[in-house]
Amino acid sequence: MSSRGCRLFVVLIVAGAIASCGDECEVGEVRCFGNTMATCKQTVPRQWHMSDCGAHLCREVKTPDMSMAAVCALEGKPNAACLPNLERACTVDERAVSCQHGYVVQVHQACLAPTACYWGSRYDPKTIKPKTIKAHEAKCLVRHPACLNPPLTIFCLEGIATACSSGFALPFSGPVGCSVDCATAPDGTPVFCSSQLSPKR
Repeated sequence: MSSRGCRLFVVLIVAGAIASCGDECEVGEVRCFGNTMATCKQTVPRQWHMSDCGAHLCREVKTPDMSMAAVCALEGKPNAACLPNLERACTVDERAVSCQHGYVVQVHQACLAPTACYWGSRYDPKTIKPKTIKAHEAKCLVRHPACLNPPLTIFCLEGIATACSSGFALPFSGPVGCSVDCATAPDGTPVFCSSQLSPKR
C-alpha cells in the first residue's frame, strides 16, 4: 500500500473511532487525533469533522482564555517569533511566515542575502514614530544605507517621502490630504505635504 493510501486508511480508522463517540463533544471543541485535526460541529447529533494535517503536525494549544484550539503546524514546537499571538512574523532565520496560536503554519518567503525579513509597521503622522500592528505583512526587503548608523527619520527617496524602520526604507503615509511627493529644503529637511511644497513655476 502506498504512503498516501496508508495515511488515508489511518484517517478513516480515526474517523470511525471518533464517530462512534456520537455527540460526546461540545460545539467548537477542537482536538488532535493522531495527525488529524477534529472540530466539533453543530449537527444532529453533534459530531467531529476531521481534517488531515498531511505533511504538517497537528498540535493542541491552550488559548489565553483557557479554551483549547488545534493547528496544523510546520514545526513541532511553538516558534518564539509567533508569540504571544501574532498572525504574521519574521523568524530568526529570516523567514516571512504566517502563525496560528504561536506555531508557524506557512512560510511565505525565505529571505536570502542581501535581503532580510521585515515585519511591517505603520507610522503615526503626529509623532513620526512606528506603530506596530498585529496583522501586518512580513516580507523580504533590502536595508537602505540612509536608515543605518544613525538612521534618518524621514527623507526623500526618488521624490517620494520615505521613512526608516529597523534599517528598512518604507513609503511614508502622511496625514489625510498630505501628498507623499517629497522635496528637500535648503537645510536638508524633507518637505512632503503638498501644502508645504513651493508652487511650480
